[in-house]
Amino acid sequence: MPYGTGNKTEWPLDGASVALDLHHPWVYLYINLGLGENTTNFNISLTPELLNVTGKGDFCLTDLPIPSDIEDGQNATIQVVTNGQSGSALYNVSEAPYAV
Repeated sequence: MPYGTGNKTEWPLDGASVALDLHHPWVYLYINLGLGENTTNFNISLTPELLNVTGKGDFCLTDLPIPSDIEDGQNATIQVVTNGQSGSALYNVSEAPYAV
């Protein structure tokens, strides 16, 4: 997806929730963070352990923590990755300038 295609969302520095609609019987899920306006490096893990999510449908991860060294107004992108039974991965991103 080209940079700037979607809406930017303010994300609280003290963390927030991520809601997903999953379509597979189970997935491994992890969430990464990349800093900057047009990042290609998602080198900050917001879920240090892979999450094993079972069941299709809605899934909500509450209180997703943000590293303490992130500054108010800093541009960043959140990347959600799911790996399923086939071994293939699905990557989704959301641009988010951080704010209090």
